[in-house]
This record gives sequence, C-alpha cells and structure tokens, in this order.
Amino acid sequence: MDLCCSIMASILRIISSSFCFCASLGLCSMDFIIDIVSLIISIISCAIWWRSVIMVPIILIASHEAFRLVPSSLREASLALGVPKWRTIVGVVLPVASRALITGAILAISRALGEAAPMLFTAFGNPFWNLNLGKPIATVPMLIYTYATGPYDDWHRKAWAASFVLMMVVLVTSLLTRAFLRGKTNE
Repeated sequence: MDLCCSIMASILRIISSSFCFCASLGLCSMDFIIDIVSLIISIISCAIWWRSVIMVPIILIASHEAFRLVPSSLREASLALGVPKWRTIVGVVLPVASRALITGAILAISRALGEAAPMLFTAFGNPFWNLNLGKPIATVPMLIYTYATGPYDDWHRKAWAASFVLMMVVLVTSLLTRAFLRGKTNE
C-alpha cells in the first residue's frame, strides 16, 4: 500500500511540476478550445476553469514543500504521546505549516490574476457592463489592451489608469496578507 501511494505521489508530483511550468506556454492553443466551449457553456465557467488549471499545480507544489518543512520530531513527539495520526495532522502539522500554505495559495492567486491571456480570449471583449455571465463580459485586461493599442491619447491615459488600479488591487491584497500573517506570528 505504501509503495503504491509513493508511486502515485511521484507521478502526481511530476505532472504538477510540468503543468506549473507549461501552463503559460499552452495558453494560446487552449484558448481556441475554450472559445469553442464557451459558446456552449458560460464564459465565467471557462474563465474559472482556466484559472484553476493555472493555480492547482502551484498550490500542490507549495503545500508539498510546506508539509516537508514541518520537523519530523514534532510529528514523532505527538505520535509518541499516543495521539492518533489524524489528530497529529490536524493539531500539529497544519498549524505549523499554515503560514506556508497561505503563502502558496496567495502565490497561486497572484499568478492566476497575472495571466491576462485567458481573459483576453475567453471574455470576448464586451465594452459595456453586463450582468448576464453567459454573455460577453468586460474585463480589465481587455480594457487595458484595447485602450493601450488605441489611437487616442485619452485612451492611453485610461489604459495606464486601469493598469494602476490592477496593480493597487494586487498591492492591497499583498499588504492584507502580510498583516494577517504578522498577526498570526504574534500569537
């Protein structure tokens, strides 16, 4: 049983590592497939699906490293006291690895937000506000691309402003995460 789990873990690690490094390379080819699929299902589900394809390998690798960083002496001490294995994981391993797990999740979200290509190809670029998620929607990357390549100086200023807003969202998210993690270390 342990050998089978070890082999499956190795295979999963290789697949997730290759997806982590190749996810951005295959965006253009996958976007054509997503365009066809998004005609059948909603655009928001395609965007969510593609973001998860980008995020899952990063979360897998980060959580694997976070759990490897937990000292084995803590696990052994808990098990030596007669604590069941599941209770050791919940009560010892997860609290110690929580900061690294949160950091890995934030890195994955940041990478997914930074990938503008899927949104450029799957949102179909509606310039108007639309509440129907089954129809083309407006996205910030599409707005930046349209206005930055436009012929008007006013559009260029709007593209810079939208880029600034996008950067501020990422900055505020990072600062809130740091404040949250700093609060956990002082406890």
